[in-house]
Amino acid sequence: MHKAGKKYIFDNIVLSNFLLVNQIELLKSLYQECAWTSIQVVDELTRGIDEGYAYLKIAEKHLTTIAPEGWLSILNLETPQENRFYLRFRQSLDPGEAACLSLAITRQMVLATDDKAGRKLGLRYKVNLTGTIGILVRGIREECLTLSTGNQLLKEMIRYGYYSPVKSLDESLINEYFSDID
Repeated sequence: MHKAGKKYIFDNIVLSNFLLVNQIELLKSLYQECAWTSIQVVDELTRGIDEGYAYLKIAEKHLTTIAPEGWLSILNLETPQENRFYLRFRQSLDPGEAACLSLAITRQMVLATDDKAGRKLGLRYKVNLTGTIGILVRGIREECLTLSTGNQLLKEMIRYGYYSPVKSLDESLINEYFSDID
């Protein structure tokens, strides 16, 4: 259901929000053929599992390097330019966000993040952005979710600690937001 040719790279925050409310399958249905994350994000997820955040464990079956049915591919920083960006961004971002932003810049990917500092840097480098709200909106627009279900998921995420820029989704927000993404 993605736009042809677009590639998306997901950071830990966005993945965790959808894992928290048991909606990783929504990401799969929207981005199955065009989704990546970084090895640094996988490390963050693994660290979270080790620290007792059991809900993160389900992510493993979605990673292509771990499970044959996986849909979320893992990228490494490979070029000197990617590594230079990473080192620069590590001054203000966590490893996962820094790696995803570096890869988004160098490989022309859409960065899926809710990290305020990461989004600000992404805009500075002219990276296309989406995040939890954009994904919920896309799910509604593509009829994977009803507006009511989207609002329920958002409320659950907020209850779990997601710092959402909005308290609920409505038709005007959906129309406005959708015109700004993808």
